Amino acid sequence: MVAIGSLFCGLAQFPLLPLAHHVASITNSPVPYLLLPLPAIMLGHAARMRIRRSAGSRSVAALSGLILGYSVLALFVLDIGLLYLLAPRTSMR
Repeated sequence: MVAIGSLFCGLAQFPLLPLAHHVASITNSPVPYLLLPLPAIMLGHAARMRIRRSAGSRSVAALSGLILGYSVLALFVLDIGLLYLLAPRTSMR
């Protein structure tokens, strides 16, 4: 069940990205972007640990949730990096 939760959280973050963008622009904080992938990543790791211990199935759902969570997290880090690199520099002279 945890693996399905990871997959659901991984898929649900894509329709919620515009909402996170709206909240982030209001609060001027990147935290809403981080709140989307973290449940998918945490549930995916918990599911894979349970699957390894019990030799169960549904490892594809857990892995899919992990991939989706880490991909959105990587996009966030890339976005912050590009914003930093492309930001106009001001001199203090």
